[in-house]
Amino acid sequence: MFANLLALWPTSDELKFTHKFLSIPVLVAVGVEVTASEMPITEILSFRSKMTVATQRRMIRTKDGLVGLVPELARKGDFVCLFKGGMVPLVMRKVGSRWTLIGDSYVHGIMHGDAFEETKCKTMWIQ
Repeated sequence: MFANLLALWPTSDELKFTHKFLSIPVLVAVGVEVTASEMPITEILSFRSKMTVATQRRMIRTKDGLVGLVPELARKGDFVCLFKGGMVPLVMRKVGSRWTLIGDSYVHGIMHGDAFEETKCKTMWIQ
């Protein structure tokens, strides 16, 4: 029974197509909003551009209780790392003795290097 249900589960390519297809009503809604609203178009488009930050992201809560947005490819067990000189935390995955970069993230409370501590730094081999 479960094998049949898994066969219906969409692949990542199908999800990307669906995401693009479903964005058409959003574009139409923006057009209607721009023409029907009394708000300046620059204010509407400014809000919309800020919302694209969350596209293809998922919400997380770290073991320390911090909340943030990470790439949709991130999964449980990945690490949110701060790098010297970095403005945003990076999501890393340990693969054997090396690390793979998954992508950048937003984690409330540790942005712009605020939580960076050089004493906790370790050397990482990134593949």
